[in-house]
Amino acid sequence: MAKFDETAYRFDEAQNLCVVTEKMCGEDANNPVCTWTDGVTQLHRIGSSSTSCGQLLYEIQP
Repeated sequence: MAKFDETAYRFDEAQNLCVVTEKMCGEDANNPVCTWTDGVTQLHRIGSSSTSCGQLLYEIQP
C-alpha cells in the first residue's frame, strides 16, 4: 500500500542539499508528480544523505 502524508524535499542547487519543504506528498504514481510552490521543481523523499534526494513523490488526491 502506498504511503501518504509524507514530508517532501526539494534539491537546492545553490546549497547542493536536499531541503525539507512544508508540502506533503505520497507514493501513488497514478497521481501527478508533486511539485514545489514554483510548480516546476519536483519533490522527493529524503535520500541516503542530505546531499541527495530520493524517490520521486506524487500529489495527494482527495
